[in-house]
Amino acid sequence: MKKLTIKKIGGTDERLYPLVGPLAMNAEVIKQNGGYPFKTSDKFTWYIALDGKAVVGLLPVEQKAVGIEVANYYLAADDPVLLKRMLAVVTSDFSGLGNFVFVARTAHAKACWDNNFKVEKKWVKYTRMIKKL
Repeated sequence: MKKLTIKKIGGTDERLYPLVGPLAMNAEVIKQNGGYPFKTSDKFTWYIALDGKAVVGLLPVEQKAVGIEVANYYLAADDPVLLKRMLAVVTSDFSGLGNFVFVARTAHAKACWDNNFKVEKKWVKYTRMIKKL
């Protein structure tokens, strides 16, 4: 990676779509996301990891009544180190605001565990994890 930066953009901000659109409509990204589309609204804050100008990670964070939740995400090359970095930024930004629920692909559960998440529920392909902010 060249120089990694993580941008924080509101869910309806016009700057979001040029960054997210090409990935959100890419068949390989949708497949990595279990076939689920990405969604957004004014309740979302997107964390976008950039390597130079290339988007290498997406975490759409939804604000809920009892905290925040990430139900889907994208990581180039399924990079767990990138996920750890992005989780640390989100955790810092929302500190003290309740619970952080993260639905991780099974391969990424350890990265969440390393960021002090606890397992709440396991499925075959996903693990629902939670931590107090």
